[in-house]
Amino acid sequence: MRHRRPMMLLASAGGNPLAVLARLVQADEDTGRDVIHRFDDGLDSAA
Repeated sequence: MRHRRPMMLLASAGGNPLAVLARLVQADEDTGRDVIHRFDDGLDSAA
């Protein structure tokens, strides 16, 4: 999971839709949504 978060955040910053992010890291869309929301709220780090 350690590399999934940064990949999702970078792909999101590039304008990719949530479905693409989830497929990229083989995760559920809800997981991708949670990662992005937590990052936006400052509760998660990409490291």
